[in-house]
Formats: sequence, structure tokens, C-alpha cells
Amino acid sequence: MNEQTLKYYNVRTSKRYRRLSETLATQLLDFGLTDKEASIYLALLRNGKARAGEIARKLQLNRMIVYRVLTKLQQRELVRATVEKPMKFIPLPLERALGVLIKENESKLGMMRERYDAVIDSWKSLASDPPATDVLSFKVVQGRKQIYDLLLKMFRTADHGIRIVTTRNDLVRFQYVDLDDALKRASRRGVKVQIVLQYEDDKLDILRHYVSFASVKVVPISKAARLFIADDKEMIIAFTMDDSMVLNTKQETCLKILSTEGKSLDTVVDIFANFWESADELGMLDTLPGRSEEDVRSFRTEEAFNRNLEHMVANAESELMIGIAKDTPKAIKDRVLSEISKRTDQVYVRMILHLDYEDLKKRIDLLNKIETYHTDLLQSMQFVIRDQKEILITLYLDGSDGETRVRHLWSNSQLYVNSMMGLLADVWKSGVRVEDRAKELERHETSVRYLSGFRSVLERNHWKVQSPGSITPRPSVSIEFGLLGENPKGSRLAAEFINGSDEHGLEAMTSFYGKAMNAGIDTLVLISVPPLGPRETSFAEYCNMHLVGAEDSDRLTPKLRQLCEENQLTDSPQSGLPLSPQAD
Repeated sequence: MNEQTLKYYNVRTSKRYRRLSETLATQLLDFGLTDKEASIYLALLRNGKARAGEIARKLQLNRMIVYRVLTKLQQRELVRATVEKPMKFIPLPLERALGVLIKENESKLGMMRERYDAVIDSWKSLASDPPATDVLSFKVVQGRKQIYDLLLKMFRTADHGIRIVTTRNDLVRFQYVDLDDALKRASRRGVKVQIVLQYEDDKLDILRHYVSFASVKVVPISKAARLFIADDKEMIIAFTMDDSMVLNTKQETCLKILSTEGKSLDTVVDIFANFWESADELGMLDTLPGRSEEDVRSFRTEEAFNRNLEHMVANAESELMIGIAKDTPKAIKDRVLSEISKRTDQVYVRMILHLDYEDLKKRIDLLNKIETYHTDLLQSMQFVIRDQKEILITLYLDGSDGETRVRHLWSNSQLYVNSMMGLLADVWKSGVRVEDRAKELERHETSVRYLSGFRSVLERNHWKVQSPGSITPRPSVSIEFGLLGENPKGSRLAAEFINGSDEHGLEAMTSFYGKAMNAGIDTLVLISVPPLGPRETSFAEYCNMHLVGAEDSDRLTPKLRQLCEENQLTDSPQSGLPLSPQAD
């Protein structure tokens, strides 16, 4: 077998191996494992014995996430840990692991069968005695922040009782947005608060915060749906595909039901009552897992924030992890970066933030000293993590009066720290390196400069122009252009700028043409400096795309004026130019 044949054989074998591994991982989902659990278990099964870090590198996952998953698998007796240092994990053989998973599912099935009669009886009761005068209203809401706004109003207006079935992460997020305070205030008003926590491991330390003002029980399951009932008349059922700490995720939808008399919700209330009776008692507070010295503190003044920030940064021994949201006020952002700059020579600093043109000009020396990435995903929060031991979180909350409220939280709870580290790992995957972001911003600034000349020409000829501009051809679909214009008769024009010497120019042209077709644009203009080559020119002619190319901006403006005059884009515009390809 020659070298080329051997290389082809190895590649083909590798692809077949990956396909089989992906198929097996998918099959394990049917046995009750999550995507990450299945991937990590199979990786460990292939290794036979490995450390969490080794598996993390192999799967390109965050080491803490892999460690937490391995710990869960250990608790389910699918994995065992060695006593050696560093600790290694050994998987249960696949045949025995499948047996363990089958028993787990049989147990859940048995519980469902036990509750079958109660659910049927509740339904029969509802069907035999339908409400005569009760009026129901329904509302579907998407987005976590929007759902939490509904819950805040519900908790604030409750008079008698609040019943909740939710997850541990949800109770943590409640502390970020003042929902825990709303429940506490409701309890002080005499409202009975009942919480059933769904969990999949023994990390229940978050309940320390709630048992002082609420009755709490636990059930050993983890579901994507959560239930909230106020005064047995108002109900919210929330469904999530993302149980992370992200507050602005759209991967969450709720159904809000309001019953004028409450009769229509009797069945749901009865089901909650049965659920409450069958849930496990929490027991004494001192039996909860977790360390008593763990704490969560909230403060609202900038002075308190500055003191905590200075203390954490100054006392960092090995590592600082920073996340700064796109909408962070400039004063707070500068304060964090200023403190970080004092320690870059002593500790490892990893930071992800929204980088704009001003950041790169002012902070390029700092950004080059630390591991920095750009992101647009982190919104409405920022955080500083010291040595993976404590965290300082700043939240920007939209108030009912339209004002943005700032809330600072500090904690040394591992639940908080690990949650934010998991979020950081997820955001990091889509981050952009500083040097790539600098090139992107440079292209943007160049595009704005050249398109501004075209904008001036169009506006003098009575076009309404946005630069940049976006159009929404159908609900939830927004298409953006470097420049978007509309004349008095409703004809639309889109323009983009590209670097004429870019080897990917044809790809940019194809993307531009596709966007214009989807948006229903009449006239399409592409501006390039320097001019495009013959291949790109031929493509533009085929698509009826107007090219305006020049060696510099001084030579470009006269050509733009000429384009407007020759194609009736002046004071008395006719219908726009056709965008469809020319006939052969």
C-alpha cells in the first residue's frame, strides 16, 4: 500500500469511526443521558481511564464542565474515581451502564404509573363539572427577560399563595433579577410560598436562601418545564431549551393563563397539591450540602462595587476571568479595565468583551498583554471571577418605568462561580480574536467612509437613506446592508463597499446579491476601491449589479454622481432598475 493509498484509507476509516461514535452517542440519549454526558462517557470508555483534563482536551470542552459531568456520572454509578493524584475516572462497562440506565427509567415509569389514577380522577372531575362563568385568557411570551417581567408582576400582586415548580438554576437566576426579593416581600405580606425544586444531583445549597421565607420540597427529576401559580387564578408554564445563566436568551417560551374565578385552574392546582404531597421533605437546614461559610451579597452603590473590585483584583493569586457586556456603561467598563491593568504581569487574565473602535485605540497595549476575545453575545451583565473562588456580577435590569437599574452581586458560592464559568466557556466558543476584530473594525470604518459619499449624493436627490440600514421582509427575519435607500416613489436601493483587492471579492458579491433578492431590493450598487477585476465585473453584469470602482475617494465621488444621473436616481426618479439576471 503506497503512501497516498494509506492516507486515503486512514481518512476514510477516521470518518467512518466518527459516524459510528455519533450514532452511538445519539442512541445513548434514548437511555436518559444528555448530549454532553453521552459524549464524555464514550470518550472515557474509549480511553479506559483518564483525567477530566484529558477528556476536556479531547472533546474541546471546558475542564470544569467535564469535571461536573463526570461527577454526575459517578453519582449515578456509571463512572468511578480513583484515589490517586491527580484523580482519574474509570467508566462502567457499556453493558452494565445500560443496565443502570434502564433501572433508572423503570423507576420513573413506576412513579408515573402510581400517579396515573390521580391525574385521571382530576380530569374526570373537571370534565363532569365545567366552569359556567369562568373566563380564561391566554398569552404566549418568548424570551427569558420578558417571562421574568411577568413573574415579577405576578409575585408582587399575589394575595394568598404562590406555588412554584422549578429548577436550581432558575432559583439562582431569581437572585439576579430581584425575583427572590419579590417572593420574600410576598411572604412578609402573608402570602404562602411553596417551592418544589426539581434536581438531578445533590447540589441543593441554593435552598439556604429560600427556606427562611418559603416552604420547600424536592423531587429527584429534571424537566425543561416550570410552573408558577398565583392565588390559584394566574398561571405561567415556562418551557426552556437553555437552562444556562444567560438572562437574554430567546430559547425560552411561556404560556400565561388567567382565570377570572380560578375554577378552570382547579385541576392544575390539584395536580400541584398531589405533586407537593409526593415530594421529598427537605429536612433540617444543617443537612443541606454546601459550606456554611458560602455567602451571597447584594449592593447597589458604585462605592461598594469599586471596593469589592479592587479587593478581588488585588488578591488574585493565579487567575482572573473577566466578562464585560456590550451595554456596560463606559465608566464601569473603564474602571474594570483600569484595575485589571495593574495585575497583568502577576496573574493570568482571560477576558471577553464587546470591542469597539475606541477600545482598540485606547487599550491596545492592555489587550495585547492578556488573552482577549470579542463577542456580541454577552448582554445585560458583566462579571469578574478570582481564582475560580469568588465572583463579582453586575446586572443591568430594565425597570417598568423604562429606566435601567444596576445591581451588583458578590459571592464565594461555587454554584455561582461554576455557573458563570460555564457561561463564559459557552460564549468563548464564538469569540473573535483581537487581531481579527481589529481587521473587521478597520473594514467597517473604511466602508462607512466610502459609503458616506454615496449617501450624500442620494440625499441631495431626495432619497431617504440609512447607513447602515436593515429591512424585514418577513417576521423575525432582518437583513442588513451597508447602505439602504428609498426614493419618493418607494423604489429601494442597497449598496455595499468591498475592498477591490480582496481575493474573496466574488464571495462578497454573491452574498450581497442573495441578500438583495431576499429583501426585494430594486437597485443594487457595489462600491470598490480599487476597482474590481474582470471576473467580478462579468458577474456584476450578469446580475444587473452596478459597479462603481476607483483608485481613491477623490475619484469615486464623480463616478457616483454619474451613476445617479445615468440611471435616473436624480430629482425625478422612475421605477428602480431590475435586479433579475439578464437573459442569455
